[in-house]
Amino acid sequence: MPTRAYVGAAIAVVAAAAIALSGCAPAAQQTEQTTTLKLGLANAPQSFDPAQMGDAGNMLQYAQAVYDSLLHKAPDGTIEPWLATDWKYNDDNTELTLTLRDDVTFANGEKFTPEVAVANLEHFKAGGGPQGSMLAELESVAVGEGNTVVLKLSAPNPSLISYLTTVAGLQVSMEGLENPDLATVPSGSGPYKYDADGSTSGSVYSFEAREDYWNEDIVDFDTVEIRVLEDPAAVANAFASGQVDAVPASVETLAQFENTSAKIDTVEGDWSGFMMFDRTGQLAEPLGDVRVRQAFNYAIDRDQVLETVVRGYGTVTTQIFSPEDPGYVPELDDAYDYDPERAKELLAEAGYPDGFDVTMIVYSASPADTLAVYAQQLAEVGIRVTWETQDLNTFLVSMTTGKTGINPMQFGAKGGWEMINQLIAPNAPWNPLHDQTDELTALIEEVRTATDDAAQAEAVQKVNTYVVENAWFSPWFRVASPYATNPEKVSVEMQYQQTIPSLYNFSPAE
Repeated sequence: MPTRAYVGAAIAVVAAAAIALSGCAPAAQQTEQTTTLKLGLANAPQSFDPAQMGDAGNMLQYAQAVYDSLLHKAPDGTIEPWLATDWKYNDDNTELTLTLRDDVTFANGEKFTPEVAVANLEHFKAGGGPQGSMLAELESVAVGEGNTVVLKLSAPNPSLISYLTTVAGLQVSMEGLENPDLATVPSGSGPYKYDADGSTSGSVYSFEAREDYWNEDIVDFDTVEIRVLEDPAAVANAFASGQVDAVPASVETLAQFENTSAKIDTVEGDWSGFMMFDRTGQLAEPLGDVRVRQAFNYAIDRDQVLETVVRGYGTVTTQIFSPEDPGYVPELDDAYDYDPERAKELLAEAGYPDGFDVTMIVYSASPADTLAVYAQQLAEVGIRVTWETQDLNTFLVSMTTGKTGINPMQFGAKGGWEMINQLIAPNAPWNPLHDQTDELTALIEEVRTATDDAAQAEAVQKVNTYVVENAWFSPWFRVASPYATNPEKVSVEMQYQQTIPSLYNFSPAE
């Protein structure tokens, strides 16, 4: 099994363009350390229970404040020791032994031990949450010799080490695991402790630095404050007024940052397009025909969408894997040229010469002019769209619980097996209807059982080719996602394959 599961790929994906906006002021030399890190995110945490958390960047900063993970992912994607100081597989990659630190305490004073780690992994496995597939192959976990835990797997999991850097590896105190209110009352060993008195649920979340934290080198702020900014139009105003010093921006609202001190970094990798949740016609009968799904791909003028929707910040593509991923196939970037006549032919062949009606759910803050572009291009080939708006959390739940057959969205970049395990595999959280075919299942198994990097890359490329040819998705472009920081207050190092940096990547401006 490859040792890095693709996460150690070159950091070239992080453009870190540091776009110079007109009117930007130069960073001032600070005489005092910034004591409060003021962040903005698009939504509130759905839960502080790791077993019920999503893996999206909007969730990770909340989690990283209060929880430590077993392993750590550096900004360049390299996996490093954290609560686990070493890790080793057996010969057939079905048993993983983690050696743990013995000097870590939780915020409530409890000691971190192998028994606690076992309880957390069992809790996550049994939780049935949105990221439960991360530990799908985990058969058992037990305390091993010395200060170790041993994970036994039913089959190799090429991304297990990576998953232990994120929600599957987060560690809650035993008191927290036994607390029925864990969803709202976190209890971890992380660098900060949740300040309930200084927080307002759904609006502002405050975290105070722990004086007894085991890794004091990463605690650069006395307080972390995360403000929820669901309305994209409010983001620039919050930044300009000093309510936040670092926040994900949208391409549509970048102009609003021009008269602020913002430094804009970009990360290209996330893909935007139609997520086809229904490939068997369970919710939307036409989608069960591959010709209809291919028609969606031919119907979209990707160059126009790229310019109109994100002002050219990105690269046109028809595949979900990014160039830095070994599963990337260059020829698949233009597998579907814009060809509305071909789209109409395919619809007619599938039995829809007059097109059909389809309902898509969208986030309530989605720009109306953007939706109009999508609807217009589809209408030209006979696909008539009705939009159903939902708030962000409802929108996310609908997509992962089989409530929608197709809708536009932006999905985070993942490497190789992680992309497969998140979007494609039968038990993937973003494959809620469990679509599968015998051919694809066999290709996925080739990825799982690959014994070296070259073999795994070849296997992922086969999966990639299959899902493109069978139109499992309709990608339009890889977006260059902007992230705004106030260089007078904070510095940040962007994270490989994340549009929102990890909490550990921030430091006070010098």
